[in-house]
Amino acid sequence: MRFIISETLLEEDSVQQLTNCAKLKGVVLAVGLPDLHPGKGYPIGSSIITQGLIYPHLVGEDIGCGMSLVRTGIAATKQKAEKWYKQLLGIEGRAGTELEEFAAKAPFEWPKGRAVPPVEGLKDAVAARFGTVGRGNHFVEIQELFQVANEELFKQLNMDQNQIYMLIHSGSRNYGEKVYEAYTSKHGTKPADISSPEAAEYLAEHNKALAYARRSRAVIAYRILSQIENIDTSWITEGSSCVIDTCHNYIEQLQAKNQFVHRKGAAPGNAGMIIIPG
Repeated sequence: MRFIISETLLEEDSVQQLTNCAKLKGVVLAVGLPDLHPGKGYPIGSSIITQGLIYPHLVGEDIGCGMSLVRTGIAATKQKAEKWYKQLLGIEGRAGTELEEFAAKAPFEWPKGRAVPPVEGLKDAVAARFGTVGRGNHFVEIQELFQVANEELFKQLNMDQNQIYMLIHSGSRNYGEKVYEAYTSKHGTKPADISSPEAAEYLAEHNKALAYARRSRAVIAYRILSQIENIDTSWITEGSSCVIDTCHNYIEQLQAKNQFVHRKGAAPGNAGMIIIPG
């Protein structure tokens, strides 16, 4: 077990939850990260590495939850908060049939250069939640750049200090919830051997939930921006306005044979730039 967090910030409950995870069968390493805090039985802000087994309940319901940082193309001097507020009233509801079709449209890249697989056959409530933010700590925020700490990295990201950006925090909504419930209703908190049909079935649906979440964040960004700027839906499929998109709830296979990292509120530090809201 390892902690990458100041001792003064450690909470007794989160330490106990991480300790319990470290004792699970097949766990190679349990890591508490700077945002470590207690969850519903299992810690948030943690990465758990296993050998030959996966534990869906360590990731939980919101598979693919993550953040997108998006260019708006709007100059910081042109922001009109009160006008935008009025334009955005009522946007909390369903995205609508046209935008829901973007769950399955191909090709789709978010950001540009990262292909996102289609998610087909969405129906009823799962289709209705696509392109919506959700509740809890999920949000959409309009941001103005205050300080650039590293000019070289800033240029690599093709960012503009005089432009307004949008930050979206959302996940797979009730799609991920259904994937989680389909597994736990049969197996509870038992792990799945990676060579088993149960693991294959879960991971296939898990990966669809990741795609659902990424595509949904793109549609959320479009829904907000199209209310205050004159853009059409080609903006979504181009993907060039997305600066960064990262997930912090998912299972990832490591290069080491049959090892898997379960990320819960923990974005990878080895996959490019990440977003740390605050």
